[in-house]
Amino acid sequence: MPRLALTGPVAALDEWMEGALVPGWELVPCPLIDLFPRSASAEDLEGLREFGEPQLIALTSRHAVGLLVELALAEPGLTQLPSWVVGQRTATALGQAGWKAPLRVEADAAQLTQALLRSDPRPLRVLWPRGDLSDELALALRQSGIRVFDPIAYTNRPRRAVSWPACEWVFFASPSAVDRWLELEGAGAAGALAIGETTLRRLREAARDRFSAIIPLPHPTVAALRSCLLELGRAGSK
Repeated sequence: MPRLALTGPVAALDEWMEGALVPGWELVPCPLIDLFPRSASAEDLEGLREFGEPQLIALTSRHAVGLLVELALAEPGLTQLPSWVVGQRTATALGQAGWKAPLRVEADAAQLTQALLRSDPRPLRVLWPRGDLSDELALALRQSGIRVFDPIAYTNRPRRAVSWPACEWVFFASPSAVDRWLELEGAGAAGALAIGETTLRRLREAARDRFSAIIPLPHPTVAALRSCLLELGRAGSK
């Protein structure tokens, strides 16, 4: 029976473990990073006021919703702004936080970036609360003349005590998990699965020679992971 090490998503690992379990596979939870939310500071609030009223909010993680809510307590008009987000979980969290404007949902950060760059008219100012390790969306928008205010909403920290299991496949849910995996002594697997485009890019850039196969999910969902495992199981039985 092949084993899959599931490194994330760390905030919903139990849900993914349960939803992706299929006959013929053993799933092993192995989170590699921890996420820590950050509260809005006086500097964040002052920076937002100096930035001016955003025309659009971008969210690439539901972990950024908390800081956005705190900003909205000082600037209530934020709840009325168009919001483009990655993933249905982020959209749900934003709706539960009281956002009124329609939401546009994209599958991953790469698709969100391209959608913003293709939008007509383009927004002139975008608010993007983000994690501390990735600023690719902000860089791409700024290079196209779009101003971005991107306060840090949460930080990623590697888990220090990680016992890596013997496994044939490993599932990565973030580029930071890829980086942490590369630091582990004795970590190995024949193949890697990537939740989305940004994680796939990091695997191909940093870990191509460590895996015999790197496969992206067609959609960043539990159902897509389950379908992928079923397909890999059928291929392995032939």
